[in-house]
Amino acid sequence: MKKLLVLATFVCAAAVATAPAQEPTAVASTNTARPHSGINISISPFIQQGFGYTKWIMEVRGLIDSGIIGTVKSELDYPLNSVNGGLELRIGSGPSAYKDWSIALSVSTDLKDPTHVMKDYDWIFIPGGFNGGISYTESSVKMTSLQGSLQGQLTLARSGKSRFGMLAGVRYQHFDQKLYDLAGWQLDSANERFYFDVYQDTLVGTYKITYTMPNIGLFYRLQFNEGSSVELNGAFMVPFMSDEDDHVLRNRLATASSSGTGYFGEIKVRLSSSKTRGKRPFVELSGQLMGIDARPKQTIYWYGDDPITPEFNDTGSRLPGIPHHVISKQQFLTTKVGVMF
Repeated sequence: MKKLLVLATFVCAAAVATAPAQEPTAVASTNTARPHSGINISISPFIQQGFGYTKWIMEVRGLIDSGIIGTVKSELDYPLNSVNGGLELRIGSGPSAYKDWSIALSVSTDLKDPTHVMKDYDWIFIPGGFNGGISYTESSVKMTSLQGSLQGQLTLARSGKSRFGMLAGVRYQHFDQKLYDLAGWQLDSANERFYFDVYQDTLVGTYKITYTMPNIGLFYRLQFNEGSSVELNGAFMVPFMSDEDDHVLRNRLATASSSGTGYFGEIKVRLSSSKTRGKRPFVELSGQLMGIDARPKQTIYWYGDDPITPEFNDTGSRLPGIPHHVISKQQFLTTKVGVMF
């Protein structure tokens, strides 16, 4: 940052030194009448409350038992309601520029584990036979995450205080969740629910998922003064995802990767003084909404013997091409407090 400030100071000094001579009164008049439209830099730490989930759904039709054909469905719901902290660096022209632009880089990580539990559902559907849930479990979650974005904006048209333009960039998310405890129920041989609460404080599974999301969209901004505005933006995303689901108790690892579709929307309000020179503190409040949908095919690998199949040793077995569905719905409330200069 010090290097940026030195560079900015050098550029400004050079601009002044090379400017053509003006009458003193004319210079004073020009500087007073013309708003600042040079380069702005802002730094803003932020705190963010996340909401939402990632759903992992697998539905397979085939032979269930003794010549019976049916459908087995499994759904895992991973919570994303964590508290995040991060930093944004933004550089761009002043809003007074006719076609103002900006480039923003932000990075954040979670500060607190999700308060909700991971939920695991299993069903069996047999035509003319049994249809319903066969098990349900909950596990507590410890999570580490890394999120970031590199986004650019360019005003294409303006009318009065209104600005219309396009945005483009890439967003990144990586979630690493470790699951502990196992509480819930499963059907016994008499189709009665057997309840249990076991493996307290024991690692029972892990889930890792990564999204890289190029995006392009539009924005509308109402610019009240040099520092205060209300902005709406929305973008279409093409997420490239990969995930890894480790059933530790079953010695089974499932991996997959795919592209999908997604969207991002945001509303934000920035409040600052109308100063056009010097350091200007600001506060920004925003809400974001994001959705991701992908349908990869996973490969399941048993790195050890699966205890639910005692009749044979699964170690080293591999089962490719299993379809599953990943759905993520995320919401964020963000507060930024920063300085622009």
